[in-house]
Formats: sequence, structure tokens, C-alpha cells
Amino acid sequence: GTLIALLFFQAAVKGLKDEFDEPHDAPVAYRTVNGIWSLFLATGLVLLAIFLMGARKWHVGRPWLRALVADYGAFFAVIIVTAVSYAVKAPDGATWDLPTRVACKQIYDPEVTDTWKTTKYLGDVPAGQVAVALIPALIITVLFFFDHNVSAQLAQVDDFNLEKPPAYHYDFLLQGLNTLLLGILGLPPTNGVLPQAPMHTRSLMGVGQDRTKPGAADVVLEQRMSNLIQSVLVGVCLFISPVIKLMPRAVLWGYFVFMAIESFPGNQFIHRITLFIMDIQSLRAGESQPSYVDLVPMSDTQKFTLIQISALGAVYGVTWAGVYGIAFPLLIMALVPLRQHFIVKWFPASSLRHLDTAEDVEEVVAEDGPNVDHRLDSFGGSGVLDGAGAFV
Repeated sequence: GTLIALLFFQAAVKGLKDEFDEPHDAPVAYRTVNGIWSLFLATGLVLLAIFLMGARKWHVGRPWLRALVADYGAFFAVIIVTAVSYAVKAPDGATWDLPTRVACKQIYDPEVTDTWKTTKYLGDVPAGQVAVALIPALIITVLFFFDHNVSAQLAQVDDFNLEKPPAYHYDFLLQGLNTLLLGILGLPPTNGVLPQAPMHTRSLMGVGQDRTKPGAADVVLEQRMSNLIQSVLVGVCLFISPVIKLMPRAVLWGYFVFMAIESFPGNQFIHRITLFIMDIQSLRAGESQPSYVDLVPMSDTQKFTLIQISALGAVYGVTWAGVYGIAFPLLIMALVPLRQHFIVKWFPASSLRHLDTAEDVEEVVAEDGPNVDHRLDSFGGSGVLDGAGAFV
């Protein structure tokens, strides 16, 4: 989850930096204006979206209106900032836009539909190229497996108290079939993590509940209709490119930052990083904190967090390795044996059960009792841990 947030930040920073070089055919002064104005719009979108999504705590407006603004705060922010972007325009007669706007083609444009004929050329592809293509195919498979499943787990953490069983396999099967279909059509694969976002789950908290009752605001409306509607709306976007072209690219960069920030609340890894500079005694005397704050030795918490920071830095560093950066999912996959065979030997299960949300750790601890030290026992690679838990 943190890696995805970092990649969002990276894309936003790179995009905003490039705005100072756009439009290419504009004078240098106008490029500078475009960069500064884009930076202002992106920052404004982030602040406005965060402000609007906190509307439920306002004392102005009816409850239903506050709920509407909170649920669709990011959407409203995109519309408002897009409208504000037209306050600065390119001079009359200019062949370029200020600020630079999103460029996209209609789905029925010949440049797009020509790729749909890919299937009739598949037989002409040499066997050697097919074999070589298996390498990026494997990388994409690993990337989608971790990206989709990690995002799904973040959207279904214990804090949300979900009751219905997850449908990871159904969702991932749908993603696989979608990728196969797009490949046959000669189109790039899509990512299926949009409905599997913590922001989506949080937006469903208290929906259909009597908020006057204690705890009602924390109950999540578990359904799949909103996921379907979201996917349908994404499909609609394929046919409204003239509308999408009205948006400045700065809106996208700002939204990337907003999505990254939205992944931080409830992120145990981020919280543990902040513990390095926090006064633990004051935390314990104040509001309730996660279990590891009180029940795990601070030395274990810090060591576990430092290992995760190192792993995150290694994976993130690979993404900067030019063309070789596409191999970063393989490094993520390598974290699984690290978690299964080494982490379990470096930390007692009594600490891992709070630092890592792997359910199988908790099951073994419950069976053996709280007084058993599992530092070098069955967690050491006997196959008890089939997954990588929250470490990955």
C-alpha cells in the first residue's frame, strides 16, 4: 500500500515538473506560468478534496447534504478546480493550451480501433518472440496479483469490521479475463484496484444506518453494487473524451497526491514510522492506540519497521532503473520467502501477531497459548505461513 502511494507521489511530482516545460511550442515565460498555475491547481485540488470529504463534521447544511458532499468530495473538487483552471488562458491565436489539458482519443477513433484486428496477425508472430513475451507477461501477472490483493486487503482491514467473506479470487479471475480480452484486442491491460480502495470502504461507513445510534457511523454497507456502478462509469469515460479533454493535467497530478494521502489513514506501517518521533508515554495516556503500541516491545516494533523501510526502499529504487524498472514486481515476490522463512525467526510470534495481520499466525498462537515463544518453532518455514501477511 505504501509503495503504491509512493508511486502516486512520484507520478505527480514528475508530472508537475514536466508542466514547467509545457507547452513545447510556447515561449519560456508562458511555460513558467503553466508550471506555476498547474502547481497551484494541483495543490488546490488536494486541499479542497480533503476539506470537502470532512463535510460530515460540518455544522452547516442538512445531514443528507453534508453526507453527499463528503462522499463525493473528490469528484466535486475535480469539477471546481477544472472550472477555476479557465481563469488563466493562452493568448488569442495561440495553438496551445494554458494550462495544458488532458489529451485522449475517442474509442471509435481509427487509431484505436485498428488495434482490434490484432488477433488475425497472431499466427505471424515468431515462436522466439512469443517466448520472449512470456517474461513481461510473468512480470505483469506478479504485479497484478500483489497490486490487486494488497489493495483488497487494505480495503478490508480489521478496523472496518466487515462481516461478509472477501471475494479475492472472484475479483482476480475477472481481472485475468479482462486482461486476456484486452490483449486479444491489442490494448494495454487495465488495473482492477479501483473498487478495492480504503477510500471506497470508508465512504460506505454509516450508509443506510441510523447515525443517532452509537457505533452506527462505523458500520460498513457491504455490497457490490457501488463497485459495479464505478466500473460502468469508468466504461462511460471511454465515450466522453471531449469532456475529459476539458480537464487540465494538473487535476490528474493533484488527484494522484490525494489518492496517496488517502491511503495513509489506518496504514499500520505509516503509523509505526511516526512512532520513531512520538512520545509513547503521552500516546498511552491519551486516545486508544493499535495493540502493538502497548503489547509489543518497542525494539521489536522498530526493527520490524526498519526491515519494511529497507524492503520498500529496495523495491522503490528498482522502479527508477529505466527499462529494467518493470521488473520491480519480481522483487516484491521475493519478499514472500523473506517473510516466510526469515522474519518468523527474527521475531517472536507474540510480536508478529500484532505487527503482521496474517491470520495463520494468530491461529497457531491461539492453539499453543500466549506463554509459548515461537521464535524458532513451526513458524520457521514448515509451511504454516502460506502468505506474506502484511509485511509485503
